[in-house]
Amino acid sequence: MKMKNDKIMIPEVTSVQLFKLINHIYPAEKVTIEKLNGIFGRSKVANASVTGESIGLLVREKSSISLTEQGQNLGRALASKNLEDKRNILKELVLKNRVLEFVYSLITEKKIMKNREIGQKISMQFNKNWKHELSYARYGTNCGDILAAAGLGDYVNGIYSLAKIESSGGGGGDETSAPYLGFEKILKILKALVAKEKNVDELENDIGTKKERLSSELKNCIDLNIVKKSGEMFSITALGRDLINPINKKEIQKNLFAEIMRKSPYAKIIEIVVQNPGVDRRKIGDVVDHELKKGGGDSTRYDMGKKFADWLNAAGISSIERSKKVRGKQKELKGKEGKKNEIKISKPKEDLTEHSKKVFQEVKSEKTLPPNNQNTIFQIGRLIERIEIKNSVKQDIANDMAELIALCEKEVSLKSFVNMLSSHFQLYREINDFRIIEADLRFLKEKFGD
Repeated sequence: MKMKNDKIMIPEVTSVQLFKLINHIYPAEKVTIEKLNGIFGRSKVANASVTGESIGLLVREKSSISLTEQGQNLGRALASKNLEDKRNILKELVLKNRVLEFVYSLITEKKIMKNREIGQKISMQFNKNWKHELSYARYGTNCGDILAAAGLGDYVNGIYSLAKIESSGGGGGDETSAPYLGFEKILKILKALVAKEKNVDELENDIGTKKERLSSELKNCIDLNIVKKSGEMFSITALGRDLINPINKKEIQKNLFAEIMRKSPYAKIIEIVVQNPGVDRRKIGDVVDHELKKGGGDSTRYDMGKKFADWLNAAGISSIERSKKVRGKQKELKGKEGKKNEIKISKPKEDLTEHSKKVFQEVKSEKTLPPNNQNTIFQIGRLIERIEIKNSVKQDIANDMAELIALCEKEVSLKSFVNMLSSHFQLYREINDFRIIEADLRFLKEKFGD
């Protein structure tokens, strides 16, 4: 991807994020970066605009972004939902692009590749020394997705293929997906599909969940036989439609979901849980991991158990207690850390301690980073994204958190915040509960407009 100063720029976003930016510029000739930052956040605008410019769709200036002639044509195709025009415009551009042309040459030879393998090939070809393994999958996903949007292959669930990827529902054993979403999110997905079938891009816009996570959530729904997939399109099944029928009372909905679960590939897990009353989330996670042959780590198994317990509760099959190990950890911390940590652990998502509230308010009132310090903003945004992705796949985030804290220490306006962030990170390392630092990361994203 040739840029000014002859640097190679790997796509920082997928086609969905790029199209969102273009849709907010078209049909205007030029839009200020400040206005776009207010809509998307600075790091997202920076990533999408750099990607768009490297492909030849955008022109970035100091304070504004405009569409090239091809960008205007693409904006028109997106507005009119003309899929053929969209693909033709993109195809002409991406095949002139060094990185994307390289990836396409790989797929024409190998026919099918995983995102991580694509990223590794890019790293070797263009001398990219990425420190973290997740970078391979991320950049592989971005490239595969953009090429698929141009009609140059298909990209689904981390796999880029020259031929169309077909997905089938149901199945058991190794093919069954691990529980990934709660019952309320299941209902949200079904309601988004009740009127018509949609592809993952449309669902991402409707539901507000990133495509990568949404793909795993949809796989759960497919395995439950409440959603089916045909090509790129997802639709609700008769069972799914019954589950969200508005005339159903709560008890009827429970019974319907219980029937759905008992007829799904998860039936054996239900049988084991019912035969062992009093089992907690952690034990359920162990059962799920064993029966589905996932081989997950301790935190992964617990998360699977938590999600599956939510399904069981929603179905009225069983009322699951929290893990005794987690409760014991929290009780121990009460004695060590006092009331402050007790509040932080029990209500980490929304209810902050008075100290945290005070610190957040102080930092909010201080002047944020200067507009021209885009590099620091970009680094903070990238680190937060990396931490969230790693946490979602249960990988260690210690080094990334240390890097984030060091970066924040350089910013004067974050002086009081850094001490709190460091303290929360130490507590997180003791009990391995991501919720403890979740509010801090959310605050940083809000402060820098991400």
